[in-house]
Amino acid sequence: MAGEYDFMLPEDRAQKVAELTNKRQAWTSTRSRGMARFVLFNNFWREAVFIILWGFLFAVCLLHLNIALVLRATMLILLLGRGFNLLEWHWNERRYFHRSNRQSAIGSKEPR
Repeated sequence: MAGEYDFMLPEDRAQKVAELTNKRQAWTSTRSRGMARFVLFNNFWREAVFIILWGFLFAVCLLHLNIALVLRATMLILLLGRGFNLLEWHWNERRYFHRSNRQSAIGSKEPR
């Protein structure tokens, strides 16, 4: 049975292998900093600034919602962001780290 990358040109296959290698190296450098740092602080400031500005400008000024309700929703969204970072950590671990010892499916010519 033909694999996903069997009908790809060799140049395109080489480009895919290079992209996968770059992503794996980037994940290895991120992984070396630690799981707690990634889960707690990855995209935290971007999320916090956006959620706080949205909460106070849109919800309080335009919808006239209670500030306590906006703060609860802000905290919930920031906690959900940490949960999604944890999922991203496990996804990247499975995708890049556990396969790092094996040859990529893109670069190999042998059937799986």
